[in-house]
Amino acid sequence: MASELLILRHAKSSWDSGVASDFERPLSPRGRRTAPRVGHWLAERDLVPDFAFVSPAQRTLETLELLTEAWGAEPQVRREERIYEASLGELISLLAQCPPNAERVLILGHNPGLAMLADYLAVDGLPVPPDGKAFPTAALAHLRMPADWSDLQRGDGELIEVLRPRDMES
Repeated sequence: MASELLILRHAKSSWDSGVASDFERPLSPRGRRTAPRVGHWLAERDLVPDFAFVSPAQRTLETLELLTEAWGAEPQVRREERIYEASLGELISLLAQCPPNAERVLILGHNPGLAMLADYLAVDGLPVPPDGKAFPTAALAHLRMPADWSDLQRGDGELIEVLRPRDMES
């Protein structure tokens, strides 16, 4: 049985928050508006994950909170420090630890790692739009994956779609 992978970059964060570190940066007002829209978009398409790997950075935790409010439920969540500043290899290694019964997995974190992951797993790579912003904040890549997460290789995923925040604007 195939599984699905949702690769989601955190919503827009605030550079003017006055916090001491990048790790502590909260969402910006724009990010707090965008994250629930992504959550509703996923819920409307019956794409709510049953398991999630989430970076423990403040902006990713806030993104997750707003997503789950839109879903009305929270998936099984594993906070994973390796996602923050992760390399492609670290993300592939993390996905190998997916629970065997997980049908739809979310990985919520940061660039450049998530963009590299989506580009690596998608058969034809991650498409780059005319503006060159392939994976901006709150971007989502939805892939159909093999049932076995333990040995992922380049091109193992079928890219179903990429959603960028502007795609949801009316």
